[in-house]
Amino acid sequence: MNGDCRYNMNIIKRRKYGKEYYWKNVEKLRKRNREWHMKNREKDRLYEVKRRRTLRTSILKLLGNKCNNPNCPIPKDKFDKRALQIDHIKGEGNKEIKKFGKCNNLYYLHVLNEIKKGTKKYQLLCAYCNWLKRYNNREIKTYE
Repeated sequence: MNGDCRYNMNIIKRRKYGKEYYWKNVEKLRKRNREWHMKNREKDRLYEVKRRRTLRTSILKLLGNKCNNPNCPIPKDKFDKRALQIDHIKGEGNKEIKKFGKCNNLYYLHVLNEIKKGTKKYQLLCAYCNWLKRYNNREIKTYE
């Protein structure tokens, strides 16, 4: 056996042990995590904000950092990247977002992984173009 095989076997054993340990001590570990989060709320919140920004920036880079609508009425020199929105090309993005509840980071991580796999479900649109698309495709309820 070469060193790589032994190392891989050790990883498998460590993962198995870690799972067993977790399930034997699940209540103690959950209590410890809850206490840490209560003591470090601000630190935890800042970490989540930074993580969300990093994930969003990565997604924007992969999707081109610009509105994908060729007829976008907003001039390129006046464009602000903060107005970019991740759009589901075929709609129904709301259903996908609801799967992740209030956790934006999990949703962004999901989108990032999907894009890296090569899916073509997402595009970037500026807020103006995205809302026009949603209205024209009847993706939102209208109150007319």
